[in-house]
Amino acid sequence: MKCTKCGAELDDHAKFCGYCGNGIEKKKIELIDVCKIISFICGGIFGLAISIIILFAIYKYNGMSKEHNNNGKKVINNTIAESKNNMYENKTYENNDTIASDNTENNGIVTNIDYGMYADMIKHYATSEYSVYGYYYVYDIDNDGINEVILEYGTCSSDLQNIILYIEDNHVKSTRVEQGVYEYYVAPDGNGIYAVYAHMDHEIIYQYIKNVNGIVSNLITDRQIDMLNGEDYYTNDFPLDGYELNDLSGIYE
Repeated sequence: MKCTKCGAELDDHAKFCGYCGNGIEKKKIELIDVCKIISFICGGIFGLAISIIILFAIYKYNGMSKEHNNNGKKVINNTIAESKNNMYENKTYENNDTIASDNTENNGIVTNIDYGMYADMIKHYATSEYSVYGYYYVYDIDNDGINEVILEYGTCSSDLQNIILYIEDNHVKSTRVEQGVYEYYVAPDGNGIYAVYAHMDHEIIYQYIKNVNGIVSNLITDRQIDMLNGEDYYTNDFPLDGYELNDLSGIYE
């Protein structure tokens, strides 16, 4: 080290400058104290940063791992597909697949409903190479005495497809709805069902109804959930039962 007065090179353990007599022990001690203070401050900042990162990771993990079991339905925590084309529009979907029916009508009342036609459709998707994962739900969406089937299938949650099967004009028709993992509930107003998407603090709710135009979807809400302030995803007391695609008992109950 150097003397702070004359600049002479000195031994690190010297207490006085041999050239000018300047005392240096006090300066050395002060320098050590300053280094300790700086080290303490840096350590505190580093510890605080680590704590914030850990807390943030725990919070996001809790949001991603939140399970929404629907009467025993398997919960998937994979990345949910974010493809929601035209999600902000009320829309009527186009029909695609149809299967002939032997249903008959008597003065406007449908009798002899052959729910086995639903079984044929479910079996088709259950044996498809694209149906590694799949469930279906049964509910009378328009309260006409004939059950509809909400069917979901895919290789994983990221490509999960959802369709609604319904009987019309002596045929089973299928209508494709929003893609992704949804939970289904009876709509609180008794008109149709609620489809609830809940993932990473993001909630989307659609209401599916059935009328003369077929299956109609209305966007109810699309929002971020503030779980830190006690908010939670939507549920109600009337969830629809989910059945695996290889279990056909649900369509006959």
